[in-house]
Amino acid sequence: MGKREENRRLQTERIAYAALCLFCSQGLEAVTIDEIVAGAGIAKGSFYRYFDDKSQLVDELFSPMALGVR
Repeated sequence: MGKREENRRLQTERIAYAALCLFCSQGLEAVTIDEIVAGAGIAKGSFYRYFDDKSQLVDELFSPMALGVR
């Protein structure tokens, strides 16, 4: 894995971890992108480099679980 791919992986993991912590404590609807980026310690523009919006992030986080319960 190259440096760019590794950085992308680390950033998406950082965003995912921050989002999951917030989703668990506040619920999906209550959490804002501003809160996610603050929790991840990144700029808001960086969020949009990896995800189109919060719903895409939610889909990517929870779709593997949904496949397991079908």
